Formats: sequence, structure tokens, C-alpha cells
Amino acid sequence: MGASALLLRLLCILFFCRSSSKLTSSPPRGWNSYDSFSWVVDEQAFLDNAAILAKNLHRYGYEYVVVDFLWYRKNVDGASEDSYGYGCIDPWDRPFPDPFRWPSSIGGKGFTEVARKVHGMGLMFGIHVMRGISKQAIDLGCSIVKLDCVFGDDLDSKEIITVSELLRDLDRPVLLSISPGTNVTPSMAGSIGAYMDMYRITADDWDKWTDVASHFDISRDFSSANLIGAKGLHGRSWPDLDMLPLGWLTDPGVRRGPHRKSNLTVDEQRTQEHKPQAVTLWSMAKSPLTFGGDLRNIDEITLSLITNPTLLEINSFSTNNKEFPFVFAMEDLKSRNHALNKRSMSQELVDGPENEEYEGMFQLLAMQNQSACLEASVKNTLQQRKRRITLSGCKWHDSQMWRLNDSGTLVNSYSTLCATTVSEAVSTTEGIRSWIGTGRKGEIYLSFFNLNSQATVISAKTSYIGKVFSVASS
Repeated sequence: MGASALLLRLLCILFFCRSSSKLTSSPPRGWNSYDSFSWVVDEQAFLDNAAILAKNLHRYGYEYVVVDFLWYRKNVDGASEDSYGYGCIDPWDRPFPDPFRWPSSIGGKGFTEVARKVHGMGLMFGIHVMRGISKQAIDLGCSIVKLDCVFGDDLDSKEIITVSELLRDLDRPVLLSISPGTNVTPSMAGSIGAYMDMYRITADDWDKWTDVASHFDISRDFSSANLIGAKGLHGRSWPDLDMLPLGWLTDPGVRRGPHRKSNLTVDEQRTQEHKPQAVTLWSMAKSPLTFGGDLRNIDEITLSLITNPTLLEINSFSTNNKEFPFVFAMEDLKSRNHALNKRSMSQELVDGPENEEYEGMFQLLAMQNQSACLEASVKNTLQQRKRRITLSGCKWHDSQMWRLNDSGTLVNSYSTLCATTVSEAVSTTEGIRSWIGTGRKGEIYLSFFNLNSQATVISAKTSYIGKVFSVASS
């Protein structure tokens, strides 16, 4: 079987076309249509996004614009991601662009005109091809091929190596990216890393904080295995955390374009820190930065995040990137007391409405999961009025009810005694992460991530920074 015939039998391939021979000395950046359009992106919407990227993001290193999968499927009633019989297929079973979505393809032109316009913007064009790379696609001057359905749970090392060798023999550099990343392990990537330039290490990532939070462990494992920027097909290879699902999005698999804001948004109080944390992790882990939202409706906050000069500097040029384990957290006083307050309020619901008078107050437990509460009592004698603090069984009584003032002071409603907290508050590493890296001028980048839902004070000793790098160099 010839090389062309073999390539035509490959499944789920995505390739990028470019006008230069720049290789992967740093993680690639760009835009992909899937998060915002699913499979229904059309020519005008695609070129509009490309033009915005060229105008506002190209100077920050964003240079790829990618038409994702099913560009050959007709966008008509009855068609869906999983439907059959709606594709535009020629007599040789080769897909061609849906002419209603891609009018410049009429007459057998394929994506030639779209690619020409993209190249004219100074960008690189990419399309997702099902069942192989057509000759027409190769003629467009491709620089990257993304081979899907061959990694993670679908690992096929032989197929990856075969495609890698075929691309290496072409008369121009063609970079190889593979996916998906479901259940990928460092050993899996390490055995074939030299045959690719970038590879997914996660499943499809959407705008749920649980999806983003799950990336911390896999990123740590790949950095510990020294796979960030390891030897690749054309120099270096990059573990890929998938697209950044920010801005205006659609939903996976639907026949609908962008219609909602990302759940990782500053509009939600609980998740207001999640968007910057996602971009920061992608940068510290040196993942390719592929924006997934509709660029026609990008907000200023999101734009400022994905063009942040420090994060982009880290993403491109930092070294020794790894998780920094020497951090601890101290719960914010008001957050901790709010949690205690919720406990007492839930107890009120059990005990009955007679305790409504204690709304906004709470009990102070001697230790977590114990029923001994702090009690402030008053004893009157002939000589003096004595106030004292004791521990006793928890009960609904004024002597055990405390209120937090704006100054941070705890006041007992019965005795008017005050209580203050000292530095013996609980410290923990639960729900917090940190990453560290070295800048090209010797500077140290240290980032903290709070994965908890409540405000948390995160601390680290600077003396441990040198310890991390001395371990790495030994």
C-alpha cells in the first residue's frame, strides 16, 4: 500500500496549513472553532474569527485558525454529530466542504480560497479531516497534522509512528499532534514522544470547573516525568491541556453556534477566580494555548487574560516548570466563621423555630466533630461580677452564642465577653496547588491556585524555592 493510500485510511485527522517553516520551539497558540460552533461553523464566521485573531492576537503569538470536524456535513434538519447520510462525499468516498456552508469551495476548490485568505492575514490554516488526508489538503502546504483517535484509550503506537515517518519524509516540515487524551499516562507518552510535536493529555475540556481542576494532577505527573518540552518530531513536544473554553460558547455535539457565556466567568461570584486560574495553569504547564470562544464577542477581561504578557512569557520561555509542593493554606476567619454559622443554622432547623432568635450567630466548637462548645458565663457575687469562659455540652443558650463583628472580634451575646483568634488556626494543603518555573533571565515564577469554594490564604516559605531547584539539579 502506498503512502497516499495509507494516509487516506487514517481516522479523525486535523491538519494546519502555514506559510512558514517555524517549528515548535515553544507551545503553539491559536483558535479552534469547536467550543464555539460545534460542527456548524461556516465560511463567513470562520473568516471573521480569523480576521479578529489577526488584528488583536497575532502579535501575541496566536497564529493558527482551525476548522474543526464535520465541515463536510450538511447543516440541515435531521443532521447531527452522530447522523449518517448527510455528508458531502465524492464517488471515491472523499469528503468535500458543504457548499452551502463553504461557498468558495464550489467547483471542486475545497478550502483553497479560505486557506489563501487566511495566509493573506499572516496566519496558518487548519482543518479537521475524517478518514485521512486528501491530496488536495497536502497541496495547500500543510505544516501540522493532528491525528485523532489514536492516543489514550485508543492508543495505536504503530499508526502514530507510521504517520510520523510519512510526514517526516515530505519536502517541508509538517508537525504532528495527536489526541484524544483520555486516560493518558506519562509512560504512554514517553514511549512515542519523539514521533510527535504536541499531544493531548486530557479528554475534551469544557467550561466546568471540575474539568479544569482535574488538569492539575495530570500536569503534575507529566512535569515530574520531564515531558514538558521533551524531544519531539521537530525538536520539542508539548503536553496539551486542550482548548481554553472561555468567552461565548456552544455545547458539545449540538447543531448550534455560540449562544451562551462560559461558566468560567467573572459574572458568577463563586467561580470568579476560575478563569484566571485556568489560563495561569495552561501557561505554567506550557500547554499550547488554543482559544475556544467566539472571538467576535470576546470581552475585555478574557482578552486581557489570554494576552497577559507575563503569562505568555512564562508559556513560551520559562523552564523547570513543575508543581511546587511546599505550600499551606489558612482558612479566612470570616469564611470559617460563616461555615460555623451555617452549622448552627442547620441545627436550628432541627431543633425548631424557637431558636430563630439566634439567626446570624453561631457556636464555637472546641474541636471539629466534637460536641463541646465555648461558653461565656457571668456570676454575680456581693463583691464583684465575674465573667468566665468554659467548655460545656453544646446547647441553645445565650451563653454559647457568638456574633462576628465587622472588626473581626467575636462577641458573646450573654456576657458581652470578646474573643479573638490567634495564629493557631488550622493550616492545610487540601484544595490548594502551586506551580513554579524559571524565567529566561533567572527570575522565579511562583503561582498559587485555590481550588476551594471559600476564600483561602495561601502561604509558602521562600527558603523552599531553592530546595526545589536543588533537588531538580541533583
